[in-house]
Amino acid sequence: MSKRASRSRNAAINFAILLLCVLAVGFLASGILKGCSSPVNPRRIVDTSDLVGEIIQLEVLNGCGEDGLASEMQHYLRARGFDVVKSGNHETFSFEKTVILDRIGDDHAALEVSKALGLKRTAVTSEPDPGLYVDATVIIGCDYESIPPFSMK
Repeated sequence: MSKRASRSRNAAINFAILLLCVLAVGFLASGILKGCSSPVNPRRIVDTSDLVGEIIQLEVLNGCGEDGLASEMQHYLRARGFDVVKSGNHETFSFEKTVILDRIGDDHAALEVSKALGLKRTAVTSEPDPGLYVDATVIIGCDYESIPPFSMK
């Protein structure tokens, strides 16, 4: 093998080693920077004034036992711009009247839901629960036939 071919081969090997070192340093720096950045806080933002628009997150629970009420209410509220993140049955079916529970200690969201459902302000009760990641809970009571979407049939 000639000296020229040997030099050429050594230069290619050196270039490959240099390229691998640059890549390794890049991956290492990326890992360090990612580890140093603060993680996203899983707690909800309560003050939404700096956000574009307003998203009201809800859970809808069937509190009277009639089949399909929570699902129908979920579709109704979503069509009106609410973010229904959970729907299902309440642990009991003993609710005579539909109620809206404020879950964050600020009844603004719950009052917006009551307006959408044509309910009076008295239907809103404050029961903050930091374990829930919703603004309000709608519990459908036995009076469901008098409120949308059920009264529109």
